[in-house]
Amino acid sequence: DLPRLIKGMVVRSTSASSGKIVHYEHQGGVAALEIPKLVPTLARQLDGEHVANAVSAQLAEQLTHGDTAGALQRFLSECDDSSGWVRVIKCMQQEMLAPAVVALREAVYTQHRYKDVRGSWRIAVEFGEEVVRLQHIKREQAASDDERDAFSFEWHMQLTFDREFRELMEAEVAVRDRSFSHRTSVRTIESVCQALAPFQFASSPYGSVWRSIL
Repeated sequence: DLPRLIKGMVVRSTSASSGKIVHYEHQGGVAALEIPKLVPTLARQLDGEHVANAVSAQLAEQLTHGDTAGALQRFLSECDDSSGWVRVIKCMQQEMLAPAVVALREAVYTQHRYKDVRGSWRIAVEFGEEVVRLQHIKREQAASDDERDAFSFEWHMQLTFDREFRELMEAEVAVRDRSFSHRTSVRTIESVCQALAPFQFASSPYGSVWRSIL
């Protein structure tokens, strides 16, 4: 999934002394050129400068413009799973979203069908002084073409790990934004708001579910 998600990727750190620093943010380059920038950034934060430099050189040599996904998969299969940056990359995949997708579908989709907003999937990694937070962000919209059924919402899945990215400490799913058309019916607005309420006003813990995936 990484080659297609790189466009929505940001890596930053926060500390009391330095504030918030952005270490990587996609600037429009193709995946074959951006991944060799992203991965060493993760390695630098978790594994040190030596590992970051080694990974950077290897990726620049192995990734190809024609089959970036295949080349990356082969590269990852040969990497040490104990490396911090490898563990982060493993959390940037569709499988990690499955528990959240199921929970939202059971609560909302059965009443109001929706679909993803194309290109809305983004990932943010934030290195704090004591923890690392990895956040998946997606936006959904009504599947119906009827303006009376129009709605959209953005949901966030946040995984909080220890600073070495070895232990999952907390997992949350929450709806952070919802919107409607000026022509959306009152009935739809009330029903969608009711379905989203458990996710919008209180984050939902799913730690045990994601630990089973990791």
